[in-house]
Amino acid sequence: MKLLVSCLFGSILLLSPVFAMADDKSELTALLSEFLDGATRNDASIHNKFWADELIYTSSSGSLLVKQS
Repeated sequence: MKLLVSCLFGSILLLSPVFAMADDKSELTALLSEFLDGATRNDASIHNKFWADELIYTSSSGSLLVKQS
């Protein structure tokens, strides 16, 4: 009986990260969909929400751009 309980508990612990990854995947998919929808409308507020405040972008010509807070 102890072995059965231990195996069941161990299985739950091993599967916990799988469920967490599924939640992360759905959340990230929703955020990406929101961003792409906003990008098609050129919505500045969506871009501002998506990109980190620490964003530094280097263009192909070497110019540095930082996110406007």
